Amino acid sequence: MTDQGRRSRSAAPRGRFLAAVVALLLLAACAAPNREMTDADARLFTERALEEMGFSRISVEERVVPGVYPPRGARSVPVWTTRARVEGGTIELAVMREGDRAVFVQDQDDDGGELLTDQQFEVLERFRYNPAAERARQEKLVPAIVAVIVLVGAVAASAAAGWRQWRRRPV
Repeated sequence: MTDQGRRSRSAAPRGRFLAAVVALLLLAACAAPNREMTDADARLFTERALEEMGFSRISVEERVVPGVYPPRGARSVPVWTTRARVEGGTIELAVMREGDRAVFVQDQDDDGGELLTDQQFEVLERFRYNPAAERARQEKLVPAIVAVIVLVGAVAASAAAGWRQWRRRPV
């Protein structure tokens, strides 16, 4: 066997090994846990949710209070409680810190009654948004693209080495 044949044969396992390492790195990068929302994220969530519900003049208070919901429940979840002034009243939301939705809403119009309609409650119930997860997704995008490019290159190099080896076999 020639020296060239030995190099070709050993290149294929190296390419497969490199492809496996890159695939594992890609999996690790994409599977990294999402970060929890910050107080600023909770304010942004509140503003976007209220916009989705049809409010236009929204003023979310700077003060955001950490807590749990329900306050004394067996399966309570960490939340940020935000308060916003909208045209006609005030809305308070408990926003999941490690999630993408509000788990509690308290609304009051300027006269002390209810502010939200049933339709607005339904919109809020369906509304999903997590700025922290969006940031994490953006941060993972470039490493994932690089890993895919390297993976494709490694697979191509491995295939080319295998093709060269196949062509050199005596008939």
